[in-house]
Amino acid sequence: MTFEESNVEISENDSINPSHYIFGGIETIEYLKAKLTPEEYRGFLKGNVLKYVSREAEKNGLEDLKKDKWYLDKLIEFENDRKLSTKIKMTKKEADMLKSLKRLPRIDVGIVDYNGREPKVLLSNEFKFVDAWLRPELIEVVDG
Repeated sequence: MTFEESNVEISENDSINPSHYIFGGIETIEYLKAKLTPEEYRGFLKGNVLKYVSREAEKNGLEDLKKDKWYLDKLIEFENDRKLSTKIKMTKKEADMLKSLKRLPRIDVGIVDYNGREPKVLLSNEFKFVDAWLRPELIEVVDG
């Protein structure tokens, strides 16, 4: 396992990233990210968001809101990274169908059938088709 050198500016007076949070060239948050499972790391970030936002009025006010924002930004970054790197599993038939639909004009991120009494969604992100439509490089064809 390798660690990236921290590029966070540090200062003794910085309440969010004080110098003691970096040891041996790695920021503590990066060490935690490397050592915890993705679920544990996500829980750590979310727990800190909840902690700082819920106590700000009784404890450190604006400083806690800034810490809350820092952890929330980390959580958003984590979710974006995870979404961008998660393979979208679909059968060969589904992948072929998606490829054929991409050749049709005027098709975007959803397909709705209006032939019945009520519109019926035929293609939605419920089955990750929209993600596959937008990021075909993430498609992983599985037997099925």
